[in-house]
Amino acid sequence: MNQALEVEVAHLDGYIHGITELSGKIREHLGAAYLIWRDDKNKNVADLIIEHYAQQTQLEFSSINELPGGLVDLDAELHAYLVVDVLGVAASPSNEVILDRKQYLSFRVMDMLRIISDQLGSCTAIFKLDRYNSAYKTQCVYFSLLFDSALLVLQFNKMSYDE
Repeated sequence: MNQALEVEVAHLDGYIHGITELSGKIREHLGAAYLIWRDDKNKNVADLIIEHYAQQTQLEFSSINELPGGLVDLDAELHAYLVVDVLGVAASPSNEVILDRKQYLSFRVMDMLRIISDQLGSCTAIFKLDRYNSAYKTQCVYFSLLFDSALLVLQFNKMSYDE
């Protein structure tokens, strides 16, 4: 990975991680961004992510869907994951200030994705993979942008400590 690309992915990762920590329940939400290099072009998105985590855990996805609208769909989907609540106040659909903030934060993420895409080349597809781990009560969503040489993953985890 070239250094400029590495720095841009780290910026995106830090930005998403910081946004998810705006929640008043910071141990319940986690956001991250990372690259997985594609040495084998025949591997699908799920296989690449599973292989990436193979030494740490076994992954199984409950759903894998391509976002037909590409970046437009990704932008709309991100709103629900970037601001779940703000310092313990639920981000309700009727709160215009929070909706405006979600749109702005999503715009900034999309802008960072554009900078990264400029270095990776054309994004050929975008997928949303869902996973629920009942043992740990963790719901994970992986937005995966497929490039010729890499997979850029935006991962959002929600852990539930409620019994």
